[in-house]
Amino acid sequence: MSLSRLLNINESEFLSGLQVRSTRAIDSYRGSYTFLLVADPRFHLGLSLGVHFLDASFSITALNTFTFVKEQVVAPLPLVGVNLAYAATHRLTLRGRAEYTDVHYQDYAGRVVHLTATAEYRLTEHLSAGAGFEHYYLDVELEKRRSRFDIEQSWVGYNAFVTLHF
Repeated sequence: MSLSRLLNINESEFLSGLQVRSTRAIDSYRGSYTFLLVADPRFHLGLSLGVHFLDASFSITALNTFTFVKEQVVAPLPLVGVNLAYAATHRLTLRGRAEYTDVHYQDYAGRVVHLTATAEYRLTEHLSAGAGFEHYYLDVELEKRRSRFDIEQSWVGYNAFVTLHF
């Protein structure tokens, strides 16, 4: 790949037009705990608190000058959310979850939006199947030494699942 503009990372300068090879790895983990505000047999409503943990690394190698730079960004982002479940019938349950954060602290900024909606149908006493929709957006910016990192990714997708009940 050839660079389309000048790139400065730490003390290394990569000129426009330079042939480079780059890698990117993003690992993302999420954990949360939900406090039920309403726990009715047919309807649950809860608030959740949690953390979204991002571990991202980036490397770039200039092919003709043997310049190599690798950087890593670790960013914990606190999450707040709303969870709900509604038993439309004794076999059909609808669930939704929305989680959000927008943090600005010193040289660090991050935002996460995570939305899910599912429908689950109980086939038997111990088996159910379902389908759902998911939207995820992540944007993290970090000024580190003389480098600026901006990681942005999003996806929208559908899922199908099977649940075993014991």
